[in-house]
Amino acid sequence: MHPSETECTPILSNLSRLYDLRQQKIEVVKINKKITEVDLLINHELIQDVDGIVYQWDPDNKVYVPISALAAATELPDPSSYLPGTMAIYMGSLYVNIGNAWKRPVDHTIYSGWGMRPIAYILDGTGAYIRISNNETLNVGENDFSIEHCFKLIELPASTKWILAKGGGGAAAGYGLIINSAGVLQLNLQNADGGDTYTIASGLVANQLYHVIVTIDRDGNAIGYINGEPGTPVSVSEKSGDIDNTHPLTIGSFSLGSDFTKQILYSTRVDSRVLTPLEVIERWNNGLPELFVVQNDDSCVMELLPSYAGQNIWLDAKNANHGTVIGSPVAPQKGVLQLYRDGIIGRDSNWDPTDIIPAGYLLKRIIFHNTSEDSCTINVGSAVSGDTDIVNGAVVAGGAIVTTEINKLFSYTAAQSLFFESSNWEQVNIILIMEKQ
Repeated sequence: MHPSETECTPILSNLSRLYDLRQQKIEVVKINKKITEVDLLINHELIQDVDGIVYQWDPDNKVYVPISALAAATELPDPSSYLPGTMAIYMGSLYVNIGNAWKRPVDHTIYSGWGMRPIAYILDGTGAYIRISNNETLNVGENDFSIEHCFKLIELPASTKWILAKGGGGAAAGYGLIINSAGVLQLNLQNADGGDTYTIASGLVANQLYHVIVTIDRDGNAIGYINGEPGTPVSVSEKSGDIDNTHPLTIGSFSLGSDFTKQILYSTRVDSRVLTPLEVIERWNNGLPELFVVQNDDSCVMELLPSYAGQNIWLDAKNANHGTVIGSPVAPQKGVLQLYRDGIIGRDSNWDPTDIIPAGYLLKRIIFHNTSEDSCTINVGSAVSGDTDIVNGAVVAGGAIVTTEINKLFSYTAAQSLFFESSNWEQVNIILIMEKQ
């Protein structure tokens, strides 16, 4: 039996409180005994006991409250030796001591560090999949669309299997992505005349992060982008007919629940248009999952039944934003990448935006997109006009997209201004990728 939502809420809240306290850099006092073996009136803000669990002093109730999780290596310990509410991570799952018994508040997810936010789902290749119910947005008809899928293969399949699918097989219309034992990724399109597959990429391997975007121009070409890099366009114009169907979008198997793939799923999006190359670069730079994950060996069969009100469907395990419209607000959290895009397309003069980097944000990279035919050279400084300490002489050829790695944290307490300057401006769009620390 799992804990109720009422029981889970303060548990996850405590984890979030620990992150807030770490940001305030409050000193942690370490003791060489269990918290249950010492006088609880030590009355220090934070204590870490011999098990490595961090406790916060609750002055109102004169008790210590566990706010971090115990890492259980081989088995869960005797819960009677721990305070109520103590959390433990074992085999990738979060357990909570409730009534002297270890109980799990949530299943089927991978969690990040402080705050325990779900960032990925494990699909085990035997019966695990995620299914989004049929709706008008997922039915693209005869229109253009794009598929985005951020994932890791746990292992390559022994035969051709489905990464994701919306279709019923046979003569039924639909679309999907498939992969074979050699790591060849293909787009599948099927209309009333039958189905065809189109090679999008080859050489995919297990245990490597792939950010895949496939743009499908129904009267022209499909282009597959792997980690931001475009592949060779393939003509799909012969499949320009209606591909609507009544089946769900299923991730990790065929729509009818077969031909499973073993994968770690981070996010999936379906857009009802062809994304531009610049948008693909933005998605690649802004859509990477966090690096720290905890493996979960559970299966996951999940029905998502949201209400759809927009032109995009977004399953995002990292932000628990299942089936909602792209652009729905998600509060910034540690480790979540934030995107700033200059609102002027074709900037052609010096630019000195005030406080563009919020306090506590790492500036990870700057992307320059030159939409003109001629090259330009750009400098970026942080203090005064003429500085080149951030970017010194970035040459951006006509039509090129240039990414400059920065990885600089300016201040935890103050916002940061920047100076973008060039002696030969053309028409440049500027994108900043930032990460809250």
